[in-house]
Amino acid sequence: MRFKSDYIPFILIAVACVAMAVISIIPGASGAYSSLPMMSLWVAVACTGAVLIVRRRLWRRMPVFLLHVALLVILAGALVTRLTASTSTLRLAPGESAVVDGDTVCLRSFEVEMYPGTQAPRDFVSVIEVGGAAHTVSMNSPARAGRHVYYQSAYDPAAGTTVLTARADIPGTAVSYTGYALLALAIIWLLLTRGRAAAIAILLLAPAAASAAPRVIAPEAARALGDIYVYHSGRIMPMSTLASDFTLRVTGSTSYRGLSPEQFLSGWLFFYDDWRREPCIKVKGEKAPLALTDFFTDSGVYRFADAAHADANDRFALVSQAAAGSLWRIFPAADSCGLRWLSPVDEQMPELALDDWRLVRHGMGYLAELAVHGRDAELAAAIGRIGRYQRLRAGDDVLPTVAQVRAERVFLAMSRLPWVAVVLLVAGLALTLWTRPLLCGGVAAAGALWTMAMIASGWIASGNIPLTDGPGTMMWLAAGTLAAAALLRRSQAQPLMLTVGALALCVALMGHRQPAISQAVPVLRSPLLSAHVLCVTAAYAMLAVMALCGAAALLGRRSLFSTARRLLRPAVLVLALGIFIGAVWAGQSWGRYWGWDPKEVWALITMLVYSLPLHRRSLPMLGSDRAFAIFTTAAFVTVLITYFGVNFLLGGLHSYA
Repeated sequence: MRFKSDYIPFILIAVACVAMAVISIIPGASGAYSSLPMMSLWVAVACTGAVLIVRRRLWRRMPVFLLHVALLVILAGALVTRLTASTSTLRLAPGESAVVDGDTVCLRSFEVEMYPGTQAPRDFVSVIEVGGAAHTVSMNSPARAGRHVYYQSAYDPAAGTTVLTARADIPGTAVSYTGYALLALAIIWLLLTRGRAAAIAILLLAPAAASAAPRVIAPEAARALGDIYVYHSGRIMPMSTLASDFTLRVTGSTSYRGLSPEQFLSGWLFFYDDWRREPCIKVKGEKAPLALTDFFTDSGVYRFADAAHADANDRFALVSQAAAGSLWRIFPAADSCGLRWLSPVDEQMPELALDDWRLVRHGMGYLAELAVHGRDAELAAAIGRIGRYQRLRAGDDVLPTVAQVRAERVFLAMSRLPWVAVVLLVAGLALTLWTRPLLCGGVAAAGALWTMAMIASGWIASGNIPLTDGPGTMMWLAAGTLAAAALLRRSQAQPLMLTVGALALCVALMGHRQPAISQAVPVLRSPLLSAHVLCVTAAYAMLAVMALCGAAALLGRRSLFSTARRLLRPAVLVLALGIFIGAVWAGQSWGRYWGWDPKEVWALITMLVYSLPLHRRSLPMLGSDRAFAIFTTAAFVTVLITYFGVNFLLGGLHSYA
């Protein structure tokens, strides 16, 4: 009877996982996470788990005991928060006040800090007065005043108000953070035993048509055009980046008929009559590319007027903007609100000097005249003068540096080479069947260096570590796994690591078909983001290798059973560490360390599911190699849902990742 009673906490954990999974897919059901039945379920998990801890006398294995105690403390902190915390939302304009539990909160000032030379917000900063004392609140930097901690939650530009969250949760936060500290200590203790530290460090720190072609400008003029700057998608970028994005979105490819992206983009402005009849616009649902004239019937009626043709409308709008000139925001001009970037069709700014306005209004027309008459050398020189004008009016402190421009071009060039990932994938599959450790290590090392070069170029170009979107995290996963495959040559899982890294690189490059260099939104500008994403990504990489090892072992490679088992504990521990670093980050950003967002829920489900095989003494049915391999292979579905399913199906705060 005692042995069977050991099943109870694990059965309850399984029930909790199923309940969370069901709630996550029901629209508008998020309130069920904190309902009385769910709270009772978690209390039952904690109580039965505590009984099992005593029964097993886990204090004889101190790091394991500390880990389980930490989880109980975290659950206790969540309960205290649920029962005692209070939260208020304040919407204040400068000079306005609000009363929070007897405290008067007055907004002295509010400022939206922009990235230099753009209208993209870098940070939101509120200066508030509470009890006669001033406090500064910004994203990821809350302020404590009395019983409350004030967080910068949002900004409402329409109403001109800042949105602050005032949260009173001293006891719950103290208990929860004590649990996080104990958890971190236990995880580090466990990872530094049994020779696991090196492997974890590697994963964390490494993770044509027959018709006549329409006219275009000469290659030298196209190169000069690619060197000037344009304001697009909320940031200042080289024209070469906009041209690449435009070409890909219009044609579905990175080039058209051997032309450079700059030639393709400029053709729509300088040689519109040629290009409007060119069948180069790829529209979803159409068998062949369309010409711009195909968007209209013979009577001049627009064919795609209904909402069902959003894809066609997007491409039509993009091409129309290029042809009309509104896409060409290349002229910097300063006014009382800061630096703006004007296109030839924008309204005149009162503060703009007459000579500058003439350049804005007529400069592109002069370039078009040179292009039409084939005066290519003069065209390249005129474009160069616009580049010098940009530096004069915007300033070197606003424009991207030469190093950033070069890095961005390298990044874009590398992102257009999907065959690299395909070669690595084929090599990984071949070397799984035909084992050659030295060759596998060399291929993996080359792939790791290539991937890290792409990460570094994107990092330099944007100024932000590339961890704020799905493709970026997949790049780190690929780099870490490929580095592990290169260094762990004695591991029988080496070719499987190479395969996982190649698959991750394939996914990353598919995501990077659209240029992914962007400014980080204020909430993502936190050092905790890097640690959180790197830990979670490293854990997913190990779980992916485990799944492949389990599948290969079931197909006859029995020696891989032991490799899969060795990866289990570090994978679960690193995933737990990543989840709770994310909780601390959320606490600093939004004032709540757990919000039952779908990504959070499924990451927790994944951690709980993979923790079951760690308890072989209580769950002997998972003790056999075959059962373990089947379990870990099937359990990888939770990773796929966490990483991909949430992004594409469930959404939420983490859908960008």
